[in-house]
This record gives sequence, C-alpha cells and structure tokens, in this order.
Amino acid sequence: MDILQRNNIPLTLGLAFVGVTKDWLSSEDVMKDLDVHEFNKLTAIQLAELYKSSEDSKEEFLKILGRILGIASLDVSSLIKIWVIAYLRDIRNSDESIHDKLHEIARVWSMMNYPSDWKNFIFYMPVENNEYSDEKILYQKFINYLELIEGTV
Repeated sequence: MDILQRNNIPLTLGLAFVGVTKDWLSSEDVMKDLDVHEFNKLTAIQLAELYKSSEDSKEEFLKILGRILGIASLDVSSLIKIWVIAYLRDIRNSDESIHDKLHEIARVWSMMNYPSDWKNFIFYMPVENNEYSDEKILYQKFINYLELIEGTV
C-alpha cells in the first residue's frame, strides 16, 4: 500500500481488488488504508462483510469485494496500469544508481508478467538491430515509457 501512498494514488476498491489478487497488499491493508470516499460508497452491510472476510481468508475477502464491485464490469487492465505507474514512479524517484534502478525495473517486469512493451529498457534483453545500449540509454528509454503511460491514465 505504501507504494500507492508515496505516489499520491488513493486506494480504491478496484485497486484493492487487483492488489490483493496479485499479493501486492493484504486484505488488512485494504481495510486500514482504503480511501475515505470509497468507504463512504459502502453500505453498513457491505462494510461489515468486508471487515469479517478480511479476518477470514484472502479468497473470501476477494469474493465479497468482487461481488460489491460487480467483477464482470471491472476494467482490470486499467487498474493494473495504475499499479505499474506507481511501481515505476517509485523506481524513477528513488535515490538508487541507474544500475540498481535497472535491476529493480527487471524485478517489477517479472511481477507484471513480462509486458512486451518493456523489453526496450530491460537490461538483460538483447538489443534490436545491433543497436548499442548502455545503462543511460536504457534508463532514458524507461523514462520515456513512463511518461508515455502516465499520459494515458
């Protein structure tokens, strides 16, 4: 959850559903950090069900949360994109060296199930057209990509 807070992204029910599903946060984190506007959308019964299920199991919590959200209408890809932006902003804003940032990008790449549009800035991927690519060039490609996706949300 800290990653969303550090990037000034409020925890919505949809982001919570994706975050718990992917094990990026726990149901307890959701109940503690859910945006106040999201809490206000819930009925007393829904709130009680969420609290109880958060103490039971991840599966039960997701079942209740999915029912509240109307899971069929949930745009999961847009919600994952918000998580991606949060993780990548965190890397960009860190005080780590470019070398360490590139290694962290590769770790997040695996967390996100290896999106193909990241290959241009993953340090261990082969470069195309025998193009020379040092760490500064890879990092600039990463910055360009982050700016591009930030503009689509």
